[in-house]
Amino acid sequence: MTKFECGQCGIQFDKATYWFDSLYAANWPIREIIPFCGPKCVHDWPLREPRDYPKEDGWKPTQQIYP
Repeated sequence: MTKFECGQCGIQFDKATYWFDSLYAANWPIREIIPFCGPKCVHDWPLREPRDYPKEDGWKPTQQIYP
Protein backbone atom coordinates (compact mmCIF):
# COMPACT_ATOMS: atom_id res chain seq x y z
CA MET A 1 0.00 0.00 0.00
CA THR A 2 1.42 3.38 -1.01
CA LYS A 3 1.22 6.33 1.32
CA PHE A 4 1.98 9.43 -0.75
CA GLU A 5 1.09 10.88 -4.15
CA CYS A 6 3.52 13.17 -5.96
CA GLY A 7 2.21 16.73 -6.14
CA GLN A 8 3.78 17.18 -9.60
CA CYS A 9 3.35 13.94 -11.59
CA GLY A 10 0.82 11.95 -9.50
CA ILE A 11 3.01 8.84 -9.03
CA GLN A 12 2.30 7.03 -5.76
CA PHE A 13 5.18 6.06 -3.47
CA ASP A 14 5.96 4.91 0.08
CA LYS A 15 8.63 7.25 1.47
CA ALA A 16 8.58 11.05 1.14
CA THR A 17 12.13 12.37 0.89
CA TYR A 18 11.25 15.55 -1.03
CA TRP A 19 8.39 17.94 -0.36
CA PHE A 20 7.22 21.53 -0.75
CA ASP A 21 6.33 23.38 2.44
CA SER A 22 4.29 26.59 2.09
CA LEU A 23 5.99 27.87 5.24
CA TYR A 24 8.62 29.45 3.02
CA ALA A 25 6.33 30.66 0.21
CA ALA A 26 4.45 33.90 -0.31
CA ASN A 27 0.71 34.07 -1.08
CA TRP A 28 -0.27 30.82 0.66
CA PRO A 29 -3.09 31.51 3.15
CA ILE A 30 -2.81 28.07 4.80
CA ARG A 31 0.05 25.72 5.66
CA GLU A 32 0.36 23.03 3.01
CA ILE A 33 2.97 20.31 2.55
CA ILE A 34 3.12 18.68 -0.89
CA PRO A 35 5.22 15.50 -1.32
CA PHE A 36 7.28 14.78 -4.46
CA CYS A 37 8.50 11.42 -5.78
CA GLY A 38 12.02 12.63 -6.55
CA PRO A 39 14.38 15.42 -7.62
CA LYS A 40 12.96 15.81 -11.15
CA CYS A 41 9.49 16.70 -9.86
CA VAL A 42 10.95 19.03 -7.22
CA HIS A 43 12.90 20.93 -9.88
CA ASP A 44 9.79 21.17 -12.08
CA TRP A 45 7.82 22.83 -9.24
CA PRO A 46 7.57 26.63 -9.67
CA LEU A 47 9.59 28.71 -7.20
CA ARG A 48 7.72 31.02 -4.82
CA GLU A 49 8.81 34.27 -3.25
CA PRO A 50 9.77 33.92 0.44
CA ARG A 51 7.64 35.40 3.19
CA ASP A 52 8.14 36.44 6.79
CA TYR A 53 8.23 33.55 9.23
CA PRO A 54 4.79 33.13 10.86
CA LYS A 55 4.55 32.71 14.62
CA GLU A 56 1.63 30.26 15.00
CA ASP A 57 2.34 26.63 16.03
CA GLY A 58 0.89 25.23 12.79
CA TRP A 59 3.63 26.99 10.81
CA LYS A 60 6.74 25.58 12.52
CA PRO A 61 9.43 24.03 10.26
CA THR A 62 9.23 20.26 9.75
CA GLN A 63 11.94 17.68 9.12
CA GLN A 64 9.68 14.71 8.32
CA ILE A 65 6.15 14.21 6.98
CA TYR A 66 3.75 11.35 7.67
CA PRO A 67 0.86 10.05 5.57
